[in-house]
Amino acid sequence: MKRISLLPLLFCLAIATAAETPETKQAEGQEDLFPAAIPEDVRYTKPDLADAKSAREKLAKEYLQEGEGLPAKSPLIICHRTWARIEKLGLIKPETGIKMEGISPQGVKVEGRSYRDAAEINIVWKFLRELLRSKADTKVRTPNRKEMSDYWAQIGWDIKDAPLFVVEHGQERFLFAFTKDEPFQVCDLSVPKKASKAEDAGKDATSPEPKPEGSTK
Repeated sequence: MKRISLLPLLFCLAIATAAETPETKQAEGQEDLFPAAIPEDVRYTKPDLADAKSAREKLAKEYLQEGEGLPAKSPLIICHRTWARIEKLGLIKPETGIKMEGISPQGVKVEGRSYRDAAEINIVWKFLRELLRSKADTKVRTPNRKEMSDYWAQIGWDIKDAPLFVVEHGQERFLFAFTKDEPFQVCDLSVPKKASKAEDAGKDATSPEPKPEGSTK
């Protein structure tokens, strides 16, 4: 009688069983926590898994929800397009904050702001909440390859251990960078409705703006 070895069958069964372990399933679900595609020129180090999970949950369920509590953590850096929109609305005086110079994705020298005053930081968050507050089509996701490149072009440091998430609502795209699970930077990466000279100059393309909270105009 011809003997048949069961070792290959047992080996395949062991692999299939291992593929169903909770650890493997957790790894497969991490596409919602880390960028899937990193451009070659972007220096990026993946953050801690627990920090990424906590940052995503806080962004979706706390920071952008209606209510009195606002994350007035210091400092908060806002990139040039976010700053341009807030300044245009007259929500914060131009002389406030610390000037932060950078380069737009179009290669133009631009400026943003770094805020340490809690009242000014809360003004920024109220603007973001009004614009991005949770709606049926609001998504919190990881940045794609182009968004990673656009963000990288605007900063002067390596992306190291910083959870990154994009809040998408309609044509709005705002990237939030975190220190552990606390936000420290906001960049407007929204899709402009049309190209304009203002965009080429590093300013935000015009788009509908939310009214400041409490405004009757």
